[in-house]
Amino acid sequence: MKHGRSSVRQLQFHGLTLLSTLVVLMLLAPLLMGASPIPTPIPPEPDISTVLMQSTFEIKGPAGPNGVASLGTSFVVGKPLPGEATRANYVLVTAAHVLDSISGQQAIIVGRKHDGDQWTELPFAIRIRDENNAPLWVRNPNADVAAMYIALPSSMGNPPIVSSALFADDNVLQQFEVRPGDRVFVLGFPLGVESPTGGFPILRAGWIASYPLTPSRLLGRFLVSFEVFQGNSGGPVFLVDYNRFYHGSTTIGAVRFLMGLVSEEETKPIAQQGLYASIQQYPLHIAVVVPSALIADTVNMLGPPPPF
Repeated sequence: MKHGRSSVRQLQFHGLTLLSTLVVLMLLAPLLMGASPIPTPIPPEPDISTVLMQSTFEIKGPAGPNGVASLGTSFVVGKPLPGEATRANYVLVTAAHVLDSISGQQAIIVGRKHDGDQWTELPFAIRIRDENNAPLWVRNPNADVAAMYIALPSSMGNPPIVSSALFADDNVLQQFEVRPGDRVFVLGFPLGVESPTGGFPILRAGWIASYPLTPSRLLGRFLVSFEVFQGNSGGPVFLVDYNRFYHGSTTIGAVRFLMGLVSEEETKPIAQQGLYASIQQYPLHIAVVVPSALIADTVNMLGPPPPF
């Protein structure tokens, strides 16, 4: 009886030894055949959230008679150089009314630089009007969007920029079935509030609140359930979704693209009765967003860049 148990244990031991040997041989096989057992890593797709965080800046003008400075949000995109796929000019994008509200020939961009582990603010002036006070930006005739070339201080290094390939046009909106109720993210400086260090924008979220979304150029705007404060105007609106369901099935991976920029808050005029009749605008906590297709059109309106 003891001999039988010993034989069973020996068979189990030899079986485990054989299995372990096979596993080791399978792991060593690629090396024995001259191939690498570790696949070459594929560079990840750009994280649009981080890229936009680093390429979104507060823009402001001098304080007015009331002591309050006009302010808004701007972000930098790349306009590819003709015939080159890896080089681009810096283009500043914001809501047109933000630049209109800044008096004088200069505006202040609150940039930033990175020294080791520390981010510090780096304000610098840009020229927004020429000697005759003519705007140096181009304005979309059909939307509240402005774009202009910009030179960034060398001390800022080479901040990441949003590629035009990440702009959502109608084809993208239809391909991924972007719809009301989709969550989108918004970057901005509400009432001038910023992140604790480095002058980074504040990230908030809302939901697409209007229908239809296409044709976006014809519509000129869509609505997002998101409360707008002074300082939010010009901020980028973007979508990030994982394992998205569209065309009847779930596709594994990330979907990310720029949806537009914040223009203003939707309001409703309501007549007030009393001693003096008046019309009061009631905020609806809904943002009016200019679609990305119109941002792309505005950037494409720019001619050759000026010598900086």
